[in-house]
Amino acid sequence: MNKSKDHKINTLLVIGLGSIGLKHIKTAKSLREEIEIVALTSRPFDFKDNPLISYYVDNLDEALKFSPDAAIISNPASSHVEFATPLALNSVPMLIEKPISDSLAKVDELKHALRSIDNFVLVGYNLRFLNSLKLFRDLIHSKEVGKVLSVRATVGQDLRTWRKDRDYREAVSSKSSLGGGVLLELSHEIDYLAWIFGKIHSVAGYFDKVSDLEIDVEDISHLLIKFNNSFYSENLIANLSLDFLRKDITRCCTAIGETGTLRWDGINCTVKIYKEGEWHDLFEEDEKVDSSYENELRHFFDCVENLSEPIADLDSSVDVLRVIEGIKLSSNKNNFVEILK
Repeated sequence: MNKSKDHKINTLLVIGLGSIGLKHIKTAKSLREEIEIVALTSRPFDFKDNPLISYYVDNLDEALKFSPDAAIISNPASSHVEFATPLALNSVPMLIEKPISDSLAKVDELKHALRSIDNFVLVGYNLRFLNSLKLFRDLIHSKEVGKVLSVRATVGQDLRTWRKDRDYREAVSSKSSLGGGVLLELSHEIDYLAWIFGKIHSVAGYFDKVSDLEIDVEDISHLLIKFNNSFYSENLIANLSLDFLRKDITRCCTAIGETGTLRWDGINCTVKIYKEGEWHDLFEEDEKVDSSYENELRHFFDCVENLSEPIADLDSSVDVLRVIEGIKLSSNKNNFVEILK
C-alpha cells in the first residue's frame, strides 16, 4: 500500500443491495452523513426510494464514471472476483464481503491484479471486530487458563429464520451457484479460529445435506482442525460444527486449558471463565453483534484514509478458502488433508 498520501472517502460504491449491502449503506451514512453512495444493482427500481442512496447504476463501467474513493462488494460470493479485479486495476480500495470467493481458482486473478498496482482489500469477517471476541483472544494469548489443550466451536441456526422478510429458498445461502452452503456462509468460524489459535495445518471433515430444507447445498459440516505448531499446544486440535438446522440459535467457542476453561458466546456477546469450581463473567459491555459492522467500517475508512493495515486481509481469507477446499477433499477421502505445504 502506498504510504505517501491520504485518501479521503467522499464517494462510496456499494455493489449488491442484499441485506448486508443495505446494512453497510446504513452504517456508512450514520458514520458519514455527507458521504455519497453509488449503488450498483441489477434491480435499481426495487430501491429507487431509498433516501440513503445518491445514485443507481446497473454496470461497473457506469459506476467507475463516478470515480469512487472506495467500494464495498456485497453481491454473491460467486461474483466477487468478477467485480473486484477491475476495481483493483482502477486502484479502488475494497471491502469485500466474506467469503472472498467461492473458489480458490478465481482468487488468483484478483491476487495478480493487486500485486501489479497500489491497492488493498479488507475482507468482511466482521466477528473480528466484536470486543467480546477480541477479549477472548487476548485472554487466550495471555494464557489466562494456561496452555490450551482443546478447542470446541459451534455455530447453527435454522436457515428458514435467517431473513424473515425473504423466502430462504431464494437466498444466497441456499444456492450452490451463488456460493451458499454452511462451509462458505459460516466461514467466520474458520477465520476466527485461525486468527486466535494460529495458522491451520490440516483438516479432516464431513459435510452433507441431512434436512428437508429446499436447498442444493450442504446444511451441516463437522470438522477437526489441526493448527501449525500453535504456541498453545504442539498438537492443538479444534472441533468445529456448522449447521443450518438449530432451532436454538448458537454461536460459541470454548477453550479448555490447563487451569480452567474460557467460553465466548457470540449470540449474547459474553466471555466467561471457569476456575476453582465456578463460572465468572469477564466481559462487562452491553455489546450487540451489529456493532461489529460499525467497527469494521470505521476500520475500513481508517485503512483507506490513514493507510492503516487491514485486520482481515486477502491472504487470511485465501487461507480460509484453502481450508474449505481441504474439508471437501477430506470428506471424499475420509482422512486428514494437509493445508500448509
